[in-house]
Amino acid sequence: MKNIVTLSFLIALALAPRALYAQNTDTTAEKIFTWAPELPVFKAENGDFKRFTVLNIQYPAKAMKKKIQGTIFVSFVIEKDGTISQVAATKGPEELQAEALRLINLTNGLWAPAADNGVPVRYKKIQPITFKLN
Repeated sequence: MKNIVTLSFLIALALAPRALYAQNTDTTAEKIFTWAPELPVFKAENGDFKRFTVLNIQYPAKAMKKKIQGTIFVSFVIEKDGTISQVAATKGPEELQAEALRLINLTNGLWAPAADNGVPVRYKKIQPITFKLN
């Protein structure tokens, strides 16, 4: 009986990785890449994201009054059609996060998507937005 239990355990252990792999239904079309041979390109302002930021940023009045500066890291997914989704502030002063999110949302549709072997793919990008008072 002990040999049967041990044998059953060994068979289950051997098959477990295959079973887990078989359950993975993620396809390349739905996968979100964090690296791709062809990275996404910002299309507005001749590809100059910094210029776009300077022209569109609105420093929050409360943050300005409190002299709050810093960098907000915003993560988002650039979809295969150049639109964006899953926009979220991941780090930085709370008083500046809403403006950083607004700024990134303005870029919706202004991206050429990342590509893998010439095929557009979903791509997760983390973009720093720096707020600095002069």
